[in-house]
Amino acid sequence: PVTGWIPLRQPLYEQSMLEARLRFLNQALRFASQLKIRTVCFRIGPIPDQLDSGDGQVLREVLSDLAMQANHVGVVLAIAPLDASSAPLRQ
Repeated sequence: PVTGWIPLRQPLYEQSMLEARLRFLNQALRFASQLKIRTVCFRIGPIPDQLDSGDGQVLREVLSDLAMQANHVGVVLAIAPLDASSAPLRQ
């Protein structure tokens, strides 16, 4: 199976130009679907320690919206955190 990778310059919870990044990512998901790419991986940056508030809450909401869009176009969304920041995901 073919997998697409989309690196991001800023974390997905960074408020600066978030709407523009989300539009780009939604377009990338639709394009991947047209190319019959079934899995798209985003390098989302470091994951905040607290996922229930602040940046962590923004990240959860953004990923939820992207996952729904990916599902809608028939693409599986995968994430790749930076460094050792995946510990909060394991909790």
